[in-house]
Amino acid sequence: MRNWKRITGCGRSFACLAGSLFLATITFGGQSDARNDSTKYPGLAPIREYIFKSWDTLTRSMEDCSTVVDSKLAENSVLYLPADFATPSNVEELQKRCHVQVKNLPKKITGPGQIDTTALSPQGLLYLEHKYVVPGGRFNEMYGWDSYFIVRGLLQDGKIDLAKGMVENFFFEIEHYGSILNANRSYYLSRSQPPFLTSMILGVYEAEKGAGHEDKKWLERAYQYAKKDQAMWVREPHLAADTGLSRYYDFGDMPAPESLKDETECARARPEPTRLWARAIPCKSATKPAPWSARAATTRKRSR
Repeated sequence: MRNWKRITGCGRSFACLAGSLFLATITFGGQSDARNDSTKYPGLAPIREYIFKSWDTLTRSMEDCSTVVDSKLAENSVLYLPADFATPSNVEELQKRCHVQVKNLPKKITGPGQIDTTALSPQGLLYLEHKYVVPGGRFNEMYGWDSYFIVRGLLQDGKIDLAKGMVENFFFEIEHYGSILNANRSYYLSRSQPPFLTSMILGVYEAEKGAGHEDKKWLERAYQYAKKDQAMWVREPHLAADTGLSRYYDFGDMPAPESLKDETECARARPEPTRLWARAIPCKSATKPAPWSARAATTRKRSR
C-alpha cells in the first residue's frame, strides 16, 4: 500500500480517505451480476448452486461448539476475550456446553505486537461478536484479506447481513485487538494482513443502499475505524522508512503453532530453530526444504 500523501498529494484528511472509499466502490460496483451470468451461461448454474450452499457450510459462530472447540491444538480449547471485556451470557453458557476455557487477555491492546503471544498458554481462538465465513480446510478462522473476497461473494449472493457482520468483526478487532488481524487466533496478535477494509465497507454500504436501506450513520462510524486502520500502515514499522511505501511487518518471529506439526525430523534436530526459521535454511539431508521455509518468506521481519 502506498503512502497516503504520496498517492493523493494530501495529508490524512477526510477528503483523502473518502477518495479511497470512492475508488473502492468501483471494485464492488463494477461487478456483473453473477445470477444473470448463470442465465446466459447454463453451465454456471451448478457451480453457483454449490457456492451458495457452501456459505452455510463455511459459516462459523461463537455460539457453536464446532467453532470454539479447537481441532488444531492438543491442549484444552480456550476462547480469549479482550482484557476489558465482560463475559457475554452466551459465552458463559458456551463454557458449560462445549467444555472450553474462557480467559481474558492479560492487558488492553491498542496495536499489533503489544503482547508476547508466546506467553499465552495455551493458544486459542479470539472472540468475535458476529458470525463469519472461513476459507475452509485447516483455515478455520476469520482471516484478514481472505474475507475481502468472501464478502464480495456474499454480497453477490444477497447475504448482506452476514457480510456486514464480518465487517463489524473487523471493527471489533481494531477496537479490542489493536488492528485487523491475520486471523482471530491468539498467536496472530503480532501481525495484520494487506488492508482491504475500505473496500469491504463500501461494498456493504452500496449493497444496503441498493436494497433500499442507505445507512449513512453506519458509514460515518465505519470511517472512524478506516482511519485507525490506515494510520497503522503509514507509520513505522509498517511504513518503510522514506520510500513512501507501506510494507507487511510481523512483530513475532515464529510460525503458527499448528504448522510445527509438519516439521521434518531433520528440522527438529537442528539447533536454534528460530534462526533456522528466520533464514529459511533447508536441512541438508531432507529431500525438500523444511516445511516452515515457505511460510518464513511471508512472516519474517525485513530490515529497513
